[in-house]
Amino acid sequence: MNGTDQSGCTATPLESIRFERRSFERQSADGTVVACVTDLLGATRLARVRMCDNSIGGVGIVSSVAMATGSRVELHAKDHPVPTVFGTVVRCDAHADGFRIGIRSGARQQAA
Repeated sequence: MNGTDQSGCTATPLESIRFERRSFERQSADGTVVACVTDLLGATRLARVRMCDNSIGGVGIVSSVAMATGSRVELHAKDHPVPTVFGTVVRCDAHADGFRIGIRSGARQQAA
């Protein structure tokens, strides 16, 4: 509920405020790739996923199947036998179009 309180301040509901937690600038990505997902118990499965965005730190995908946080993921682009991205699932949220999944890739540098 947007509105003005007695002090004259305009209130914005928290659910409408977008908090940016990403450390790297994201770029839009489009296309379908194959994900090879290994969960924490060692079970491996393949899933066709749609790329949403990417950055130095990771990628965002949409999948018809959920992926557990901590699962290891290899993304394989069409006609490339070598995985193009290695990473770890850090987020998996249900949406109308499937599951939106965040994958952290690459090594992060630690503060000295």
